[in-house]
Amino acid sequence: MVNSQKLEKYDKKTNIIGDLLLFIMIIAIPAEPIISDLISYAAMAGLLVWTILKNKKVYFTSATIFMMLFILYSIISLSYTPFNANGSDTVQVMLKMLLYTFTIVQYVFFSNTVVEDGISKVMDFFVIGTVIISVYTMFYERSYIMSSYWRLGKALFENYGTFMLLSYSIIIALLWTFYSLFEKHRFIFIPILVILLLAAALSGTKKTIIAVVVSIPVYFFIKYRKRAFKLIFIGIIILAAVYIAYLIIMNNSVLYRTIGYRMQSFINSVLNNGEDSQSYSERYMMRNFAMQWFTDKPVFGNGVSAFRGLYVLKTGKFLYSHCNYTELLCNTGLVGFLSYYGFLIYMLVKSVFLYNKTEKSFFMFATVFMFVVIMLDYGQVSYYRTHYFLIYQLISLALCANKESSSEAVNEKSNEQFNLSEDMI
Repeated sequence: MVNSQKLEKYDKKTNIIGDLLLFIMIIAIPAEPIISDLISYAAMAGLLVWTILKNKKVYFTSATIFMMLFILYSIISLSYTPFNANGSDTVQVMLKMLLYTFTIVQYVFFSNTVVEDGISKVMDFFVIGTVIISVYTMFYERSYIMSSYWRLGKALFENYGTFMLLSYSIIIALLWTFYSLFEKHRFIFIPILVILLLAAALSGTKKTIIAVVVSIPVYFFIKYRKRAFKLIFIGIIILAAVYIAYLIIMNNSVLYRTIGYRMQSFINSVLNNGEDSQSYSERYMMRNFAMQWFTDKPVFGNGVSAFRGLYVLKTGKFLYSHCNYTELLCNTGLVGFLSYYGFLIYMLVKSVFLYNKTEKSFFMFATVFMFVVIMLDYGQVSYYRTHYFLIYQLISLALCANKESSSEAVNEKSNEQFNLSEDMI
């Protein structure tokens, strides 16, 4: 009895330490500018070693296996990728992304009796990290925001590749916040929602606005798909809310300078076939170049990160194509493209199926997230972003856990039937 009590206390202490390391790892993803790599990777090393030593085994999700194969394919492609594309840098980023998320999956799987509880903990930590970095960035860049046409994160994230990293975090945090409010009724997320929506507006990225406008109707459609009148009523409310938000943005000087004029430019671009926006025209040209280079080598592509190497030779600019579809087609060919989106579509379809079958609410979030990301990929390059792959890992973990629990339920049922037949004999 005494030994069991000591063991229970030990487990609680170790779980607290493990949760602390997990918390550092998760918030370091959105809050990269204020949490050094040394701290986040030290937390990763500690959590990975501790989890493996404690459990004496590792767990591989389908997302882990897929990414291992995708990285291997990318490494092979280094033999023919353009020398100036820095393909090895992209491979290193993907390897770090895989190891980082693999560590998180190990801890979530082995340290939680109910896997969905561990996944919710990770997502809550991610939202906390996004809120912290959003508030910090608004304070850090307050003078720019108030005085000029500015996009939130442009100064703070300047040395970390792109300010879009903040937008990726905001999109993910918003989708989880909507889920927490609509499905879980966790009203503590209301002030969080306000902060995230403000950060989304100040970020000046169309993707965050599109994610909000698309995800809310999809959530309600999934939830109330069998109640048409309620769905129509909610749709009218959403349209009214969008219109009111549009009026507020267009009539507030700060919001107009950050997102309003970009929304106006985007609408004009669509109405005028892209003639109004220089950014729109440049990205249209990038996609065209990517498709041209894809047709040169359609099966295996031009090699990992090849677009950047080819584009700099063409224009003098070292950029990616701003479209995950054309980026993958150009770099990895049909083999890489079909395998990548085949896996994403598999997770989307499986999430839809399991939500209809089990009514487990996490699969509603998974469905909305996969739908939104597949749509946003037309305007972003996401295949090596830790932000997105972390969620793929969590969805894959939930799918695998559901499959295992279903198998256990079938085995228990067959054992019960076997025992019953023995009793009858």
